[in-house]
Amino acid sequence: MARPNEDGPDLEGCTRNHCHARKRDGSGTACHLPAGWATDHATNDEGPGVGNCKLHGGSVRNARVAARTAKARIAAERFGGSLDIDPATALLQEVQRSAATVAYLQLRVQELEEDQIVWGVTEETIGADREVKKKATPNAWIVLYQQERRHLAQVSKAALDAGATATIVDVFRQVGTTYVTLVGRVVEQVIVGLELSDEDAARAATITQAAFQTELDNLTSGAAA
Repeated sequence: MARPNEDGPDLEGCTRNHCHARKRDGSGTACHLPAGWATDHATNDEGPGVGNCKLHGGSVRNARVAARTAKARIAAERFGGSLDIDPATALLQEVQRSAATVAYLQLRVQELEEDQIVWGVTEETIGADREVKKKATPNAWIVLYQQERRHLAQVSKAALDAGATATIVDVFRQVGTTYVTLVGRVVEQVIVGLELSDEDAARAATITQAAFQTELDNLTSGAAA
């Protein structure tokens, strides 16, 4: 069965903007009413209509579920698109996003007063007799902080299991190599400022570069372990 709004080879003249269901008059032609006409999945502010019209079963439960799925898929294609990315890199990016969220939530938790940690408004009724209910319950910021920390731990483990460690090490090594090069340039300026002999200057540069490279290798090998 064709998905909502998809052309069917046996439905001549049907487009993605039409109902696409076969008419019941025996002509074999397709219904050209707007997709989702007179249903809750017709054209609206969220996007174009999808699925069958009301006259061809568009209001039944299965058709509505299929239409909602189609709308979600279309929205994802329009706004999300697709990225050429491997699972390890995707997980690594999620780790970075989650870590940033955890850091933000931690700041919000640290701003809480002591009496706000486990005491807050749980229900508020607006009206003539305005009623506010409070009870001992974890602050919403703390709950979000705990949830995001658990998520960070989960995606971090998944990233490690998927081989994202290799990506982390590669990035670390690239940054480290750039740093070593920068340090080397600084050392050269220091050597010039100290007015060392050519022999001492060469030895100082070699020793410094080797020392930093050794430390970089130790750090990256430890991250990969």
